[in-house]
Amino acid sequence: MKTARRGQSALESLVHVSSEDGYALAGCCFEPTKSTDNTVIVWVHGVSLGFAEPEYVAIGRAAAALGATFLSVETRGHNFGAWLRGPGGMKLAGSAWEFLAEAPRDIGPWRRHAATLGATVVLVGHGWGAAKIVHDIAERGTDGLAGIVLASSASLVRDQLDPTLAAEADRLNQSGQGWQLLPWGTRPGMAPNTVSAQSYATRSRVHRELYGDGELRPALAKIDVPVLAWFGDAEGRAEGAIDGFFGAMRRNAVACPRFETTVLKDASYLYTGIEPMVAARLVQFARSTMSKADAELSV
Repeated sequence: MKTARRGQSALESLVHVSSEDGYALAGCCFEPTKSTDNTVIVWVHGVSLGFAEPEYVAIGRAAAALGATFLSVETRGHNFGAWLRGPGGMKLAGSAWEFLAEAPRDIGPWRRHAATLGATVVLVGHGWGAAKIVHDIAERGTDGLAGIVLASSASLVRDQLDPTLAAEADRLNQSGQGWQLLPWGTRPGMAPNTVSAQSYATRSRVHRELYGDGELRPALAKIDVPVLAWFGDAEGRAEGAIDGFFGAMRRNAVACPRFETTVLKDASYLYTGIEPMVAARLVQFARSTMSKADAELSV
């Protein structure tokens, strides 16, 4: 059921899909009460976050007020830990127990659902969510996508996992305890974090598929639609780091027809307090990717 909050210009509804291997995933859709175009923005959460974070909801409502449909979705890596329900029973997941290689099984159904909502679909990855959408596109291409947004994602160009824990991860995996967590702080970020030994053991595969090697191109090299990348100026990153991240992304995105970058003013990693500005930038970018025919239909 779609409901509009009093005084709000958005229809809000919970959405459920099944991953391609049968696990239940949830999301929230914000649709304008008076649609002005066929723009659909799909937002994929960051590490240890979910689809209904207050800031995500505020961005969704603001985007709908501007005439775009906003779909905030979860993957199996939502929150720190989660039990997924599927045909074979329960699966331990969440950001500490997920595998990047499984991300396309979650992103695919959301892409297909978005295509039923509008013709101009832009995929947004927040933090580690950007690595997931880029990995999905590297495997499956950009059919049905008008553009992508890389929101505060340094994960696309460098790994933060503590490299000294390989031996401990191997020991746990070899003893049948791969589900156990490595020491707290193994995964730095917005807050100290960690991952399971099984997840850590996939580092070499993640490096190869995301960053490339002598034989495989970086995943970003396979993006052939317009890209917008941003960071906030209040995310606490080291001086010069953002320019370095942008530079690495540009060098890797060799097939991208247009690569835009911006630094959001007064923006923390979660964009608290500037959600309308974030929504406006997303909608502006999405509409800039529309074909002439799409633009005429939206008038």
